[in-house]
Amino acid sequence: MLTVLIALIGILLSFPLGVLLALGRRSQLRAVRLLSTGYIELIRGVPLVTILFMADIILPLFLPSEWRLDRVARAIGGITLFSAAYVAENVRGGLQAIPTGQVEASQALGLSGVQ
Repeated sequence: MLTVLIALIGILLSFPLGVLLALGRRSQLRAVRLLSTGYIELIRGVPLVTILFMADIILPLFLPSEWRLDRVARAIGGITLFSAAYVAENVRGGLQAIPTGQVEASQALGLSGVQ
């Protein structure tokens, strides 16, 4: 049950972060694009077990002694950060799959970017 809970919460939290990262990777601002790309490529290049190890062992070393994060919260954070990078790549691929002709046609009809 704990595994299902961690996975469900991690997936739910990673989706908004992944969408923001995907939009950041396609941004016209160079700094935002570089930060998003760097985060996505760095996290995708590191195994999940390493991120979970860092969240469990190394993160408490850098936090003040008054802060005590539960191990489950640290695991959820690690899984969220890891799956957000993969969600970002999926969303970016979906955005790139839209042909430019469709984008131009929607702009010609007066539709906004969200529509």
